[in-house]
Order: sequence, then C-alpha cells, then structure tokens
Amino acid sequence: TAVLKIFNIGDMEKAKKTLASKTLASLALSATLALGLNGKAKAGEWFEYNDHFYRLTPEVMTWIASEEYAGSKNGYLVTLNDVLEENWLRDTFSSIEPLWIGFYQPNPGQNEPAGGWEWISGEPITYLHWGSGQPDNSQGLEHCAHMNYSSGWNDAPCNGELGGYIRGIVEAPVPEP
Repeated sequence: TAVLKIFNIGDMEKAKKTLASKTLASLALSATLALGLNGKAKAGEWFEYNDHFYRLTPEVMTWIASEEYAGSKNGYLVTLNDVLEENWLRDTFSSIEPLWIGFYQPNPGQNEPAGGWEWISGEPITYLHWGSGQPDNSQGLEHCAHMNYSSGWNDAPCNGELGGYIRGIVEAPVPEP
C-alpha cells in the first residue's frame, strides 16, 4: 500500500532549496577532502623541508589551541627562518587562507606594538615579514601572529577574540602520527 502525503507548494519549494544547499555543501566538502586544502596539502599529512616536517592543524582553532595540538605531535607552531621557507609553506599549504605561525608576545603590553616578539620554538629571530602597518595590536588584544595569504604577517588575538580561529602550521624535527 502506497502512502500519499500532501504538501503545500511553499513547503515543497523550501524542501528543494534546503536539499540543494545541503547537497552543494556536501559536494564542496567531499571535493575539499579529495583534493586537499585548496588543492594543496591535506590536513594530517607531513611534508619535509630542510630536515624538518610540517603539517596543518586538522581544523580552525585559536593560536593557543593550535600550539597545544602541535605539542601533542611533538612539535610547535612553525618558525620561519627566511623568505624561501615562507614561500615553500605558502606553496605547500595555502595561498588563500591565513595560517598561524609560532611568533607571539609572551609578555603582552611590553613595548607595543612591535616589541617583545619571540618564536615559540625559542629560535633566534632571523627573519621578519610583517604586512603593511603590522603589527598594530588592535584593541590591545593582538599578541600572536599569522601568515596572511597574499601579503606579510599580521598580529591577531591568541584566544579567539575578534574571530581569531584559523588553522596553524605545525613544525616538528621528527613526524609523529
């Protein structure tokens, strides 16, 4: 026995639009997973450069959460030593989204906006690539850095204030699963 349900036209159109948008979102997600991030590296894959290994955090998160994730992989957020490394990172991971790097101010408020920056790895600062007008410590909250997709670095809140949720680049001397 067949069951016949009667819907009004408005409900039917709404259902079609919802199904279409969910289908498109599902297709986009499937394509992203199949091709990797922006047609580049997939999250979770390790890539070697200059005897170090690099990967993306698996999802967008705060700088603090990204660094904790990096530590769970026996690494840290990436230290950039020169323009060649930065270009390799952009080419490997993303040229269209900002990504956390391991540059931060452990003592906020010290010589703002440009003073007191350090690499989380403890390595010396041998290279800087701030974007125009950066760092600016907007609203007094920006103490962690990310690599912009098309220009230099930007300072942003470490804990997610002002929408600071992006992916990070993990660096490790030896890759962990």
